[in-house]
Amino acid sequence: MQYILTQDEYKQLTGNITEVLETHQQLLSLIEAESKKPGNEQRVGKLFLTWAPKIKSVHQAYCSLHPRAVCILDKYR
Repeated sequence: MQYILTQDEYKQLTGNITEVLETHQQLLSLIEAESKKPGNEQRVGKLFLTWAPKIKSVHQAYCSLHPRAVCILDKYR
């Protein structure tokens, strides 16, 4: 079987998408758990403040790969 992308190109395109997805899934689980509490005990804002550094970190890493991904996609256009 012949692949269009090299393994390195595939890695560049997918980057840390798994880490991005896992981070968002964890945050969603916490938000869902928070939503089951009585309204006056819900602290959704606190979750976002707590998770902000992690979200920023994984998205910065993901976005930093964008220029290289564009080059790869242009190469196979």
